[in-house]
Amino acid sequence: MHKSGTDTTRTTSVELSWADGQPFSRQFDDVYFSSANGLEESRYVFLQHNHLAKRWQSLPERGHFTIGETGFGTGLNFLAAAELWLNTAPATATLHFVSVEKFPLNRSDLTQALALWPQLAPLAEQLVAAYPLQPEQEIYPIAIANGRVKLTLMIGEAVAALRHQEHRQHPQFTLPKMRIDAWFLDGFAPAKNPDMWSPALFQQLVALSQPGTSLATFTSAGSVRRGLQAAGFQTEKAKGFGQKREMLTALLPHGTPEAATAPCAASAPADHPKPKSPWAHTRCQPAGRRALVIGAGIAGSHTAHALAKRGWQVIVVDAGSGPANGASGNAQGVVYAKLSPQRHPQGRFNLAALQFALNTYGEFWTAQPEHGAPCGVLQLAHEKDTEAEQRAALATLPSGFARWMSAPEASAQAGLALSEGGTWLPSAGWLNPTALCHWLLQHPNIQTQFNAPVQTLNPQPAGRWSAATESGELEADLVVVACAHHALQFPQCNHLPLKAIRGQVTRLPSQPPLAPLRCVITREGYTAPLYEGQHSVGATFNLKDTRTDLCPIDHQTNLQTLRSLLPELEDIDQDALSGRVGFRCTAPDYLPIAGPVPNAEAMTDIYAGLRRNARAAIAAAPAYWPNLLINTAHGSRGLAYTPLCAEWLASIADNSPWPLHPDLALALHPARFLMRDIARRKR
Repeated sequence: MHKSGTDTTRTTSVELSWADGQPFSRQFDDVYFSSANGLEESRYVFLQHNHLAKRWQSLPERGHFTIGETGFGTGLNFLAAAELWLNTAPATATLHFVSVEKFPLNRSDLTQALALWPQLAPLAEQLVAAYPLQPEQEIYPIAIANGRVKLTLMIGEAVAALRHQEHRQHPQFTLPKMRIDAWFLDGFAPAKNPDMWSPALFQQLVALSQPGTSLATFTSAGSVRRGLQAAGFQTEKAKGFGQKREMLTALLPHGTPEAATAPCAASAPADHPKPKSPWAHTRCQPAGRRALVIGAGIAGSHTAHALAKRGWQVIVVDAGSGPANGASGNAQGVVYAKLSPQRHPQGRFNLAALQFALNTYGEFWTAQPEHGAPCGVLQLAHEKDTEAEQRAALATLPSGFARWMSAPEASAQAGLALSEGGTWLPSAGWLNPTALCHWLLQHPNIQTQFNAPVQTLNPQPAGRWSAATESGELEADLVVVACAHHALQFPQCNHLPLKAIRGQVTRLPSQPPLAPLRCVITREGYTAPLYEGQHSVGATFNLKDTRTDLCPIDHQTNLQTLRSLLPELEDIDQDALSGRVGFRCTAPDYLPIAGPVPNAEAMTDIYAGLRRNARAAIAAAPAYWPNLLINTAHGSRGLAYTPLCAEWLASIADNSPWPLHPDLALALHPARFLMRDIARRKR
């Protein structure tokens, strides 16, 4: 995990020029695609020679297929594959496309390059809209075609980036997170970019493959052919595209020993991290595709929706009378996160989660504009988040994503007279969480049961689960606990350090000083634009306060926060105020708890040696409750955090490409507190 204050996520800027309307890399003195017809070259080399149309036509309903690519470049191969997938694969199937890129284009150059192919415009527009303005060395999950095609874009050197899709804490327990069905071995020519076309790359391709995995590449260079053969592929030459005489195809033969598809310690590079105890190495192996999600708040609704879009049959149960009955049920929630100049795990996760959330909510804001808007969020500077701190964070980000606004600019943007400037997030906004949860739960693969508290959660044979409710037993192949701090009622989860913090939101009628508000303003609390005749202001933080009723003192606290922005605000009769009390669920490090649930007693026994040496690499497999996941502890950032956490859990459940960098996955991991306690002799 990166140390606080270090920054290893920056990418090297691409050195691009344009010749006859086509992009050209000055770094490698090479073209991105054939000057004759780049799209036809992609179709011929990668689609035709991996026999994708035939393979996809024979896929079952709700099937999936995974492509791996070296060299995302302009995204042309991705869009060509997506177009073919939509025309040939079953409508319920999912295409996963995993691509690495060391020198990513910015969004403007990507847009210009893809404009060369107007026939791909509908898909290209979706890609460009979700593409990061300034890619860093992270993993970016992007969905197009209503989730039928999922891109996992990994920025960085090819071998290192591909290793992000493996558990690699200990070489004896290296475990792929997913398997590739077909490889697109692209990138600049071996003569121009020899560092990429290395034996380590070819070995890594095999490590993520399976018997029957195919490969195609535009080059027929002898070094590439010999490298693929040495790694275990069977290669053949084929006629090249256009004026190119030859290209290569390859196949990983059936009967390839399983050990050959996983790297060993001897293959690790010299700079590979020292082995650690493999406590995070786990995978789901559900017997079927029936999932139970406990909790219908923001976390549960996003999780259910992410699973349903992948073909799972999902039952959502909740103790309340409807969705968002707990902390998720405020009238207005704000989609934003604190930005940091440092790329420590918290800062990196905040940025990744916010970017993914804004992409996710675009569809909701379009479908239900009466229940929210991407009106922008203005984060005003104050003593706990000073102008200097905000400007330092903004210096690391593109201005199209976030920029500084002076007090006059901020006033003009907000429609109010403000005395301070702050950070402007133009694509952020607010929404009604209850309407969002209803919208997410409308998927045809989701069923709901309300007024149905789960009393017990019991493991069954074959990794299945049964949950007892007042109306009977529910059985599932996978369970996700998403009921905030109420997760502690289940013995499997009661070791987690969850805390409930009371918060009260005030709803007040509009009045002249506040009525013109056009965006969300945050300072030490938040103030939202008019919704259903009222503004939302809040929320308080009441530690060790378990009251569920509205408190007049907390209303006054919220109004005082508002008056710090608008001193001219008139006195408001208490009888005109309404509001809501909720309990935020938080963890000690203020990061979510998301991932597989550890068996605390078994893990304590397995890794007891860490009490003597916290850095010991204990070569023992960890113990997790089979097919049991959790999604909780989102604090006051649930709208920003839960979409990415839900997508990650769905990836774990499906054994499909992970949308999170390994550093961030460990930072969110439910076993992190347990392992710290063992090492500190607290268990």
